[in-house]
Amino acid sequence: MLFRLPGKFKPRLPFSYSGLPRLSPVLEKWAEVLGQDSRLEEGGEFGDYRIVRFTGTCAVKKPSGARTVPRALLSYDLWVKEEPPFACCFSPKYMAYGIMILYSQAAYGRPDGFSDLEVGREEYLRMVDLVLGRKGRINWLAVRGVKARGTRVKRVEMIGPEIHTMEGFKESLENPEVKIQKMGFVLDRLSWTLADWGGGQLSSPVNPEKGDLLSLLEILEEGLLRGPSMGREELR
Repeated sequence: MLFRLPGKFKPRLPFSYSGLPRLSPVLEKWAEVLGQDSRLEEGGEFGDYRIVRFTGTCAVKKPSGARTVPRALLSYDLWVKEEPPFACCFSPKYMAYGIMILYSQAAYGRPDGFSDLEVGREEYLRMVDLVLGRKGRINWLAVRGVKARGTRVKRVEMIGPEIHTMEGFKESLENPEVKIQKMGFVLDRLSWTLADWGGGQLSSPVNPEKGDLLSLLEILEEGLLRGPSMGREELR
């Protein structure tokens, strides 16, 4: 999952769960998946990114009212870049927020110093131009708000090896009444999806090396962060 950061950072690592202050109800709901042994440690540098390693005995899924939630020792990497300031947490969404709360406290002395990196129409269009310009492919598009014979369709999916060549693809991207929810890309050996809320999935390679993750992050950075600002707030 992708996050915006407010600027330069100097995280105090290692940083443990006990270093968190009293959290707001909203942040507490996300932090409840963390175990009290949760901690962040240095994971080294790779390319222009700093890797922060998270470990902890945490919930294996987001609690949903059940009395007990299975817990296990989990480990995830958070990749952080200072310019442009953003972070990518290679974990499920329910864990990513908790990890970012820890990181924000360690880096900025406040638990809420981050925001979702949402993906809007402009970002999707830039990503399409980038991927197709490098002879990649678009293989999945999910949108809502499409009108068919006067009726608005709740959700439409286009799936195929090269859907960017199909009728209606370009119109769906450029129509302001259509909301893009998810898109799938293929470029070189990488295959990934990108959702409008800033999450996604790397489908190929199945067991990515650090070099694969770095290549993906560089593509995401160029496609999502190097264009004109959309004027979104940088902090919650």
